[in-house]
Amino acid sequence: MPLSDFLSAYRGREAQMQAAPLRELQQAGALQKIAATMQAARQEQAMRSELAALGPNPDQASLAAVAAKYAPAQSILTSQTASADRKVALEAANVNRDAQREQARALQTERLQQQATLAQQRSEDMRLSQAERNQARMDMIRLAASLRPAPTPPQPRNLQLTTDEQGNQLIVNPDGTTRPLTREEGGGVKKPIAADKPMTEFQGKAALYGTRSAQSDKVLKALEDKVWTPGLAMGQATGAVGNALMSSEQQRVSQAQRDFVNAVLRQESGAVISDQEFANAKQQYFPQPGDSPQVRAQKRSNRQLAIQGFARMSGPKGAVDIKAIIDEPLLPGTPAINPTPKQAGVGATGGWKVTPVP
Repeated sequence: MPLSDFLSAYRGREAQMQAAPLRELQQAGALQKIAATMQAARQEQAMRSELAALGPNPDQASLAAVAAKYAPAQSILTSQTASADRKVALEAANVNRDAQREQARALQTERLQQQATLAQQRSEDMRLSQAERNQARMDMIRLAASLRPAPTPPQPRNLQLTTDEQGNQLIVNPDGTTRPLTREEGGGVKKPIAADKPMTEFQGKAALYGTRSAQSDKVLKALEDKVWTPGLAMGQATGAVGNALMSSEQQRVSQAQRDFVNAVLRQESGAVISDQEFANAKQQYFPQPGDSPQVRAQKRSNRQLAIQGFARMSGPKGAVDIKAIIDEPLLPGTPAINPTPKQAGVGATGGWKVTPVP
């Protein structure tokens, strides 16, 4: 056998012999691992059985006792340390949670107090604002009251005067009665005051309207019994055409009626006379178709009363002018017209009398 082969075989044998203990160690280690695994499995099975025997809700001490039997010391120490750490952490968390709750509660209380304070301040501001508005309103009321003009004192009633038949001035009382206007002379004697002063503007207007009404009444007394009343009414109602168809006497009567009405209504109202007012005055003062003699006489008496009122309002001088119109002839060169028996009546107009003709 060659030497080289011999050396190779020797070396192979030596290598096998050296590798045998290593394989044995490896096999022993594997067996120990298997045994340790089987032991751990048995311990785990036993621990599970004991844990199951503790019931569904075991306490911490029972769990620790079972763990101490089966778990290694280091594992138990680590578990207990971890448990203690968890307990401390839990307690710390609870403390922190309680502290956070207390802090949140304190913050909530402070916020509520702030809201209550703000609400109280707003309420006080509103009350103050309302008080300021009330004060401003009162100031405005006082200012308006100070700017309001003082009430006008009642004005004394204008003195209304008239005259008697002798031309003395009379004071017209509120009830319509009269009393003489006098002045006191020596010895306590009171003497009536004669109406010797110029006419006022009011008296002048009353004299103007009075003379116009007196003149119109003279025309009516002279002609109204001579005209046909229905024809007069028809002519007045148809305007210019009807006026052209009326006789001269009818036209004069129509003009006298209009002049009388204008004088009376102008004195009473001073305004423009409407058609309705004119128609009512015609019914009041002038004969209408179908009027009885008594009604005609009453309407003439109404005209006399109107003229008498003008004479009183115009004063002594105006009454003299109105009386002159009554006394003068209707037309120049003709005698004065006396009322016929139908027209006769009794009345007084500023100092004169109209007496019936025998």
